[in-house]
This record gives sequence, C-alpha cells and structure tokens, in this order.
Amino acid sequence: MNDTNGKKMRVYTQLFGIGAVLVLLSFIFFMAYRHDDRNAEDETEPLIVREHVIQSDEETVSRALSLGMQWPPGETAEQIAEPEIDDVEIIKRALALGMVFIAEAEPAFTSTPTPSPTPTVTPAPPAPTATPAPPATGAPTAPTATPAPSVEIINDPDNGTTEIRVVIRPGNSATRVARLLEAGGVISDANDFLSYMHEHRITRVILPGIYSFSPDTPYEVIRSMITRNR
Repeated sequence: MNDTNGKKMRVYTQLFGIGAVLVLLSFIFFMAYRHDDRNAEDETEPLIVREHVIQSDEETVSRALSLGMQWPPGETAEQIAEPEIDDVEIIKRALALGMVFIAEAEPAFTSTPTPSPTPTVTPAPPAPTATPAPPATGAPTAPTATPAPSVEIINDPDNGTTEIRVVIRPGNSATRVARLLEAGGVISDANDFLSYMHEHRITRVILPGIYSFSPDTPYEVIRSMITRNR
C-alpha cells in the first residue's frame, strides 16, 4: 500500500514539473513575440509622424476659418493636407501660421466721448458777522480783596520788640510751614524744624490760622501753637 502511494506521488511530481516547464516556455515565447511587435511599431512610427506633419497645414487653415479666424490683410494660406486633429491644436497651429481671430483683425471703432462741461457753482456770500453788544453798565464792581501776606514782620521801635505774623492756609504742607517760619526769622533752619515735626509726628495735625511769633521761638512753643496737641 505504501509502495503504491509512493509511486503515485512520484508520477504527480513529474507531471507538475513538466507542466511548470511548459508554462515557462510559453511565457518566454510570448515576451519574445511582444518585443518583436514593439520594435516593428517603433520602426514605422517616424513614417506616420512625418506623414502627419506633411499633411497638417491645409486642415489647420480650413478648420481655423470655420472657428472664426481669418488671415491678416495681405497674407494667404498655403494649401497642405492634414489628417483629423482637435480644435485646440487647430488654433495653435493657425496662430503659428500668422492667423488671428476676426475680433483681433478688425477692432471695433471707439468714439471718444465729449466731456460735458462742469457747471460753475457760485459761492454764497458770507454771512454777516454779528457785532458783540457792549457790556452793560451797572453798579461798579467791588475790588478784589488782596490776600494777606504769608509772612509779615512788624517792628515796634518804641518798645524794641519785633512781631512776626505767619499765615498758615488750609492745605499748607509741613515743608511749606517750615519755610515760612524760616523766612520770617521764627526759626533759623527749616530742615531741622521739619525733622523735629516728623520726629514728634505733628506734620498732619497743623492747624491753619494767623500766628504771632517772636524771633527764634523754641520748637516746643511753636508746636503747641500750630498743632492740635496744645
């Protein structure tokens, strides 16, 4: 039983090998035949192309005329036959031969429009200017009061005394107050007195008013007079 199966397998293998060889030979013959046909086509193609070129211009001119093209004035067409080609190729070849479309050969006459005269606008006369009325005369205006000077020095020669009046107005800063006291001679150094006020924290508690001082008044006296900490 095993010998019979072995023989069958050998036969099948031989048949498969023969079939594969036949298929390979058929493929080789087919490729060789196709190669010969392609070489034959390559040899005849230049003749076909040459014939196509030789017979191209007549059909080009005929079909270009049917598409609305024409020869420019003074030129003619050469009658040469050509096989069938498409319209795009016809137009390209006609342009190469010097043909143009009718719209390009005879441009439409364009008339130059006559400009219409621009109306002249007369400017309107200027509006009359109103003369301002004179100010009404009435009661005389009261004179503006002149503010008192910030520092005033009053000397009394009879008594031999000197009074220094200093006006501290609302909103005056501690620096401004120190400068006024220095200008009147109440203190000798504004910066030193300003440091004294910062040290005792009285720069924000200064009261506005009119104060009378003597020259070289001690800092403690000035502080008790101009601040809320009296």
